[in-house]
Amino acid sequence: MDNNIKLLLGITDPNLTIDPKYQYTSYIEEKIIKNSKALLCHLYLSYPMYCPNCKTLMLHNGTKVVNNVHLSSAGKKLVLSIRKQ
Repeated sequence: MDNNIKLLLGITDPNLTIDPKYQYTSYIEEKIIKNSKALLCHLYLSYPMYCPNCKTLMLHNGTKVVNNVHLSSAGKKLVLSIRKQ
């Protein structure tokens, strides 16, 4: 993810990137959520795949989508839709 976008959104986690499902399309879209306009930003949270102690490959069993209401941007509510492992 571009550092300028991370700075504008206030994201400090280095493991948070643009969701690969929306990488070649618009990952920020405008939707109506609870009768108000909101910007929906699709992100992906992934941690290192190797165990820090024994250096073996760890298994990740699927993902879960979490919606987090963030500060307003351009007068619209900003919702971070984070797909995490």
